[in-house]
Amino acid sequence: MFIIAAASPEAPFTDVTTAVGIDFKHENSATSSKYLVETMGGGVAMLDYDRDGRLDLFFTNGANIGDPMPDGKLPDKSDRKFWNRLYRQREDGTFVDVTEQAGLTGMPQNYYGMGVAVGDYDNDGFEDLYVTNYGANTLYHNNRNGTFTDVTRAAGVVRRGQRRQARSVRDPIREVELSEQQVLRGKEARAPCLLSPRQLRRDRQHPVSQQRRRHVHRCILEGRSRQLQRQGTRAVIRRLRR
Repeated sequence: MFIIAAASPEAPFTDVTTAVGIDFKHENSATSSKYLVETMGGGVAMLDYDRDGRLDLFFTNGANIGDPMPDGKLPDKSDRKFWNRLYRQREDGTFVDVTEQAGLTGMPQNYYGMGVAVGDYDNDGFEDLYVTNYGANTLYHNNRNGTFTDVTRAAGVVRRGQRRQARSVRDPIREVELSEQQVLRGKEARAPCLLSPRQLRRDRQHPVSQQRRRHVHRCILEGRSRQLQRQGTRAVIRRLRR
């Protein structure tokens, strides 16, 4: 018996980005200073924000930064090309830009978008968004009518003097508690923080941070400069006693 094997043909994938209506372009506001934030791409999330059974797309975008960037000044996101973007998927598989009507442009917060996480933090059945930025992070509550509201301050998750670059939210089988993981970058000198796990317990519509002593590591991130191009950090990790 002879067995004849042949290499499989090329994967039958076709670029349909333009055909389905996705026209997003990440704007990093490139400068001659080559700041750290402009060297990294933005985050993207797939979510069914309107619960129609079809996955929608959310993209984080950059913002205008100076060349050079004055110390203490925030990026400028007012130009439409720097807006974050939400695309709703139609029944025929095409997408429509619903960013402005959904309230997810990134204005007036005016931060440089870095990453995004999806999770139903208040367990109302609708997925919410947590956007990480250079500047400050933003928690968007899904209003269940196709729009989102910035509830960062109301939820008590406003933190200043730190830059977040990565965060993940796990929501296995719609649990009552969301487990939150994050990496924090210190601003200048010492910035104490915790590396996960942390718990966000439901308090009606607002999460409350509770630190668990078991399996939690405390760290201190140190940076020698506030300049965007020199954000080196050092982590000192210790295991907490039970």
